[in-house]
Amino acid sequence: MDATLAIPDLAGPFTLALTGLSSGKPVALDLTGGVFSAFEAGRVVPVTANLTAGGSSLSFDGRAGLSPLVAEGALVADLGDLPALGGVIGTDISTPGAGLGRDRLTATGQLTLDGTGATYLRDATLVADGNQLTGDIDLRPGEARSKLVGQLTAGPVTIGSGTDSDGSGEAGGTASAGWSSESIDVSALGSLDAELVLVAPSVDLGTVKLGETRVKVTIDRARAVTEIRQMAAYGGQITGEFVVNGRGGLSVGGKLAFAGLDMQAVLRDAAGYDRLVAAGDLDLRFLGVGNSIAAIMNSLEGEGAFELGQGELRGLDIATMLQTLDPAYIGEDQKTAFDGLAGTFTIAGGVLSNNDLKLVAPQLTAAGSGDVGLGTRTLDYRLRPTALAAADGSGGVMVPLLITGPWADPSFRLDLESIAREKMEAEAKAAAAAAEAAAKAELEQRLQDELGITVAPDESLGDAAIRGAEEALQDETRQILEDILGTD
Repeated sequence: MDATLAIPDLAGPFTLALTGLSSGKPVALDLTGGVFSAFEAGRVVPVTANLTAGGSSLSFDGRAGLSPLVAEGALVADLGDLPALGGVIGTDISTPGAGLGRDRLTATGQLTLDGTGATYLRDATLVADGNQLTGDIDLRPGEARSKLVGQLTAGPVTIGSGTDSDGSGEAGGTASAGWSSESIDVSALGSLDAELVLVAPSVDLGTVKLGETRVKVTIDRARAVTEIRQMAAYGGQITGEFVVNGRGGLSVGGKLAFAGLDMQAVLRDAAGYDRLVAAGDLDLRFLGVGNSIAAIMNSLEGEGAFELGQGELRGLDIATMLQTLDPAYIGEDQKTAFDGLAGTFTIAGGVLSNNDLKLVAPQLTAAGSGDVGLGTRTLDYRLRPTALAAADGSGGVMVPLLITGPWADPSFRLDLESIAREKMEAEAKAAAAAAEAAAKAELEQRLQDELGITVAPDESLGDAAIRGAEEALQDETRQILEDILGTD
């Protein structure tokens, strides 16, 4: 470090010019102060200062004093090199991601240092890449880390690189390639604690696009909890909480409730699947562990329930398949309309399992069960539709439909073999029941002919035999007593 302090007159202004290295990055400070004797005595004097650290720069114009350190004035900061700035203050700060200040990060506002180590920024304007936020921010000292507290109002927010409008971006376009294995760096969560309230008219997370949003983000020891107070999304609303835990690795989890969502848009953006067209509700609890999206998706655990209203499943015509027993009714111009779709599910090891799917449609009803590989992006599902059923639900044609393969290109097959197998099992059960009924009738007849026992309509053969034996024993006992007593 090299420094030059110039004090031409103790009763006049002074200047300080400093250059040096911090963590290998160049640092420079140019400061001009008011009356030096007053400043040296601990009083507040006019001060202008410009600090550069690597690619970051801060300028201050106001008043300041040293004993204790206090300041009040206008701050203009370009925080384009956070690691270098962190080196100056002795804190490890990593470069933020896209939308959070990776390419541009600036701050302006009225800065106040109150002498206790706390920093206040009022009427602040923050710019992080293409996002702009305004509000008030406090940075308060703590034993292990400082704590950032603030209330911010944003314009439209975009975080991440986004996706192409045709769905060929990272979310929709990877339906066949799989989830990204790129490592996710959340080390910035451990830099400081935080309690922030954010209001925005829209939030684009790349894979998910949200409308009007009001959230509270709390960071405690590298664990971030986002409390969703209001969030418009895909024609509906989302409430609940989402957790990103960076303590000793990375895990994500949450408890979310989705109401009235456009499921086609949700599944298209999240998984590149656009064949389910309906609005509905979804309750979801989940937890995933791993340092990449692929690892998290393959480790997911959780449970939930869904209920959809009127809609359609595009790509196949189930009713016509059953009527013709021809699985060829698939393709872009085929669809199955339905009045409702509901079920519950569990998630284990990145596999979603469901065994109570219920579908109600004008021409058919269906039950379903099977697995959806959230990590592998595969389907292994068995749908049991019944077409052309009677008004009371009886009769109709039922042929199981097997849906297997990758999400991007699933295959559909009518399980005619299972129908033959079930028919043979039903015929075997019917034959066994007939044989049992014939044997029972024969035994009833023998009881009647040989023992004079008549089996009552609601009585089993065993009970009838026991009753006959008891009646015979009672008759025999009565006869013996009559012989002993000599009575008729």
